[in-house]
Amino acid sequence: MVSNRKRFYAFIILAGLAGYAWLIISLTSQTTQPFKPCIFSHITSVPCPSCGTTTSLISLMGGGLQEAIHLNPLGIPIAMGLLILPLWITFDLIGRRQTLYVSFKRAESVLKRPAVAIAAIALFVANWLWVLFN
Repeated sequence: MVSNRKRFYAFIILAGLAGYAWLIISLTSQTTQPFKPCIFSHITSVPCPSCGTTTSLISLMGGGLQEAIHLNPLGIPIAMGLLILPLWITFDLIGRRQTLYVSFKRAESVLKRPAVAIAAIALFVANWLWVLFN
């Protein structure tokens, strides 16, 4: 049976690869995005909290920090994740450690605290309002 830890690492690796693939496709296409992947936005005509994140990442890659934040502040932590997670996973694999998994489990337990969960939801809603009205 596959352990939760192995599934976690497999998921993080696949999600990272998907993120890099989407970024490469977006960078090499003639338009900002080759198609509109947001089902929520497509159905409701209202941008979701992550709408504009790809454009934000592309702007950040070009050195446009202010523009990236203006487009969608969520691009900043996603960019950090795309940079840090591959290094962290490599560190764990080479050292036969599980520091990323342990850190994730700790963060998960912190997020289960009501005050922290409410603060995280408030940040998520604030980001969505930023995307909607900026």
